[in-house]
Amino acid sequence: MRKTLLILMTFAMASATVHFGINDETFVDNDGSVTFDVMFSIDSGEELAGFQFNLLPAGAIDFSAATIVAGQSISGWVINASDDGTFLGFDFAGSIASATEGILFTVTGAYDVSSDGSTVVLTAEEDSGGSGNRLVASGPGGVQLESTFWSRNWTVGSGALDVNDAIINTYSLSDNYPNPFNPTTNISFSIESYGEASLLIYDALGREVKSLVSGLYVPGAYTVTWNGTDNNGNEMSSGMYFYKFTSGDFTKTKKMLFVK
Repeated sequence: MRKTLLILMTFAMASATVHFGINDETFVDNDGSVTFDVMFSIDSGEELAGFQFNLLPAGAIDFSAATIVAGQSISGWVINASDDGTFLGFDFAGSIASATEGILFTVTGAYDVSSDGSTVVLTAEEDSGGSGNRLVASGPGGVQLESTFWSRNWTVGSGALDVNDAIINTYSLSDNYPNPFNPTTNISFSIESYGEASLLIYDALGREVKSLVSGLYVPGAYTVTWNGTDNNGNEMSSGMYFYKFTSGDFTKTKKMLFVK
């Protein structure tokens, strides 16, 4: 069974703090109505206290009589939707999401069956050229966080979301850059299916010195930076190090040289 949940839309930054997207495994349409989960994932060390985005294209789905159920981690939040798909969620008491990933909310809307067979790209994006679109995630105190939304192709009436061929949808691990490096190096990887991912640094004796990535990740392309320190913040000595990326059935190890 295909396990892909979310696909990362192309965006300028290598990664973002908060990621939103639609769970394709829960996307079901029934001759004019459609129900799906909107998912979220928060980078380590950040907290989600609110969000607002316009689901595009506006009007593709009519949410005038939307049924919205908040996910477990934001069960106390207020979530509103406009007819054309503007979603706003927050908690009056100022609480934050109690998890770093999961279902943001489940929503049901309607669509015009005369559009069956047409293809639309469901996404959300920041304002560009005065469009008025919003893609905003906020932390405690109203601090704005970097965010992105994984776009998905929908053939109206098909009952499923499709992978956008232009989007990375494979497992991969790239050579770190620069290499040799001092004081930092960047490591890029991509993920095909939603699930656990880890990126670990080992010394020449095979001992783990740093965990750069650990947790649930949605499909897409990512870049992380290693600054030559171990899990306790201690600076490592010069020498050969190995980095091992694991996600799904994919595992790959590469080497790099830290010089001082």
